[in-house]
Amino acid sequence: MKTGRNKHSIERATGQFPPAGVFPAAMPGAGLPAWYLPALLVALLTLVVYLSSLRNDFVSLDDYIYVLDNLHIRSLNLPFLRWAFTDISAGFWHPLTWISYAIDYAIWGLNSFGYHLTAMLLHSLNTFLVFQLVVLLQRSARQMNVCLVAPDERGKWYAAGVTALLFGLHPIHVESVAWISERKDLLCAVFFLLSLAAYIRFAVARVKENTSENIGKFYLSRHYLLSLLFFVFALASKTMAVSLPVVLVILDYYPLRRGRTLKSSVALLVEKIPFIAGSLIISVMSVIAQKSI
Repeated sequence: MKTGRNKHSIERATGQFPPAGVFPAAMPGAGLPAWYLPALLVALLTLVVYLSSLRNDFVSLDDYIYVLDNLHIRSLNLPFLRWAFTDISAGFWHPLTWISYAIDYAIWGLNSFGYHLTAMLLHSLNTFLVFQLVVLLQRSARQMNVCLVAPDERGKWYAAGVTALLFGLHPIHVESVAWISERKDLLCAVFFLLSLAAYIRFAVARVKENTSENIGKFYLSRHYLLSLLFFVFALASKTMAVSLPVVLVILDYYPLRRGRTLKSSVALLVEKIPFIAGSLIISVMSVIAQKSI
């Protein structure tokens, strides 16, 4: 027994863990990743906490502009889509937000219950994605040999669970979930988190293939294109997503450790050009939109 304890202590100190660890690598018979069930439980807990918001009604602060008096969202057709992608009358360009309201109206009409239910589901999905992102970050840090003492499977899941719960239950998100007009905040977060996860997978693959300093052909990566696509969706939900390129640069240097040489730093900058261009375009559009109201 003493030998076994020493063995596990060495494994924790060196970061060399058995593949199964405390929990199985995947859910038996389901083919799902092992983190899926605890992430789902955290998301469901968040959903339960926000159940009381289903009793809320529309409020006079912007809900009339976005939903109640907005005749455009009452039809899902080509003229509506043309309006959604060109309208800046509310001071923002967020076509995906308008489309989400139109889908809600097609299902629920002007019943506030449905709009609040959509908000709750989006926030629970974001909580699930935060759990996934933390697990992915820890795994990436371990692969990049950033952690001197890496957590075992149980510690990794505890860290992800606590982080996701803090995100899901923090009072700062109450306004975004309980106020129908703040749908754009929730939608933006969904695609922001998806873009980060796709980018981390892309970056880790580049490091493993020893192509971090190769400027060409990164755009052929499926995960890179997914990250860029999700970034565009995030921008189309809320302008706040313009900060994502800065987050990607931070991840490049820690925990991914990609910018170790001048050549690799230049390659990283080239990778970010489409993201930076998107942020600049949306920033200019937002300035124009704010001046138009």
